[in-house]
Amino acid sequence: MDPLQTDSAFQFRRVKPNSRSRTGFYITRKGKSLEFESTLELHTLLILDFEPAVDDVAVQPMRISDWVPDCLIRIQDEKILAEIKKESELIQRWPELSLRYSSLNKHCLAQGFTFGLITDALIYYPERCRVGILEAIWHLARECRHPEEETIGQIDRIIRSQGLITIRTLIDKLGPETDTETRLKAVCNSLANGIRHTLLTPSSNLLDCIVSSTATKQNQVFGKRILSFEALQERIRTHPYSHFKEGIRVVS
Repeated sequence: MDPLQTDSAFQFRRVKPNSRSRTGFYITRKGKSLEFESTLELHTLLILDFEPAVDDVAVQPMRISDWVPDCLIRIQDEKILAEIKKESELIQRWPELSLRYSSLNKHCLAQGFTFGLITDALIYYPERCRVGILEAIWHLARECRHPEEETIGQIDRIIRSQGLITIRTLIDKLGPETDTETRLKAVCNSLANGIRHTLLTPSSNLLDCIVSSTATKQNQVFGKRILSFEALQERIRTHPYSHFKEGIRVVS
């Protein structure tokens, strides 16, 4: 069974509540329930959920050797088995992890998957405010549970006609029939539940968020948010805070 066709009830390993990290469930735009066991995992799911290139995500979906990957990401025909880690942990444990990840990379390739690493730096930088903007959109969307279909259609038509438009301008173009807060919630609901438009987050102000209708299904996420094993090796080797900078080996 394809793990991407199941819900969280079929994930390989269940998450146990603990006092050391944040746990819970993230409900995707498609209504799929995904379990997380850290704030970094939650924010990773949020980022991937709003990436137009990502078709689907499953968490802890299978076992390869002695490894249960944090998530399985599908981008067109590519299936990426990914670890979600803090870069500080990767640097501290790199002599051990480099050998492990080299082996996992070979296992994944042999079974038709791509092995990848998602780090906290790739989630929180360079768009430092993106997570906060997406969380705000998500929460405001939940406060507008039943927007009128006419309003949803109007929002989509405005976005498509403009190509690029800020949320501030989008709200203004909806007209003065309702108050600004109601229009903002309707826009957020459309972005969180409707057609996947590309969201650009140049500042921490939600109203300055740019909505683009020019999203394509190209694999643009892999290079931005997910590191291949080879790219991870180079990142660790050149990392300015690496405690093992002089002694890091390149593992083939």
